[in-house]
Amino acid sequence: MKSTFGKKTLSLKLGLAVLTLTAVLAFSAYGESIIERIDIEGNKRVSEQVILDMISTHPNEIYSEEKAMADTERLLASGDFESASTTTSDGVSGTIVTYTVKERPILDKLEFTGNSSIKEKDLLEKLQVKIGEPLSLEKLENSVEEIRKYYAEKGYGMADVTYEIDDTIDGTKASVNILVSEGEESYIREVNISGNTLISTTKIKFLIGTKARFWFMFGTYQEDQVRDDIWKITEMYQEIGYPEAQVDYDLHATGRRGG
Repeated sequence: MKSTFGKKTLSLKLGLAVLTLTAVLAFSAYGESIIERIDIEGNKRVSEQVILDMISTHPNEIYSEEKAMADTERLLASGDFESASTTTSDGVSGTIVTYTVKERPILDKLEFTGNSSIKEKDLLEKLQVKIGEPLSLEKLENSVEEIRKYYAEKGYGMADVTYEIDDTIDGTKASVNILVSEGEESYIREVNISGNTLISTTKIKFLIGTKARFWFMFGTYQEDQVRDDIWKITEMYQEIGYPEAQVDYDLHATGRRGG
């Protein structure tokens, strides 16, 4: 009697081969593709391996657009990159996924120009950017705004603060120069209220934070405070049934220092 054990084994192996082939074809039928390789472009300072360690997409996996988007968000959250995106292309045996990044340069040098009335060490405390860290434009702009507000608090309401960035040739490092045009100290000589018939001038002046200078007290011009006062007055009119009341302000320079 002949044994059929070998035939049964062969039949089982062929059956598994057909099953595996069917599964691969099914993936293709549903538009899913296997990742052949991952390419990194645009990096200079951050190594390719560091970027690969940050992402969760890997070769020989099924490509997921959702996963790739999460990878770009993770790259941006690291603080090393100004932008990050992904593209796909057809390879020999699957999909090639390319991550393109734009690196933030390392802040190598920081200086101030034009600050004669306020010490540099006081301005440094207002900065959100630090030497040796990737330079974030958002943090730099926030820093400039904080310095402008600080000048207003010190009586320089008309101070203008801007910045210049100088990148190295390879774009890996940058120096920042914060430019300050202080102007003269700005104080409020007088606060006038006009057009108000339903709410008294006395009540409005009591409510708002902007005050005329009295001896050496109060009176510092602060644009943010004035805007806050505009909102407070608008709310007052809304509370008495005038939601469409218009409130605005203008400035008149006296030409005199301290007023």
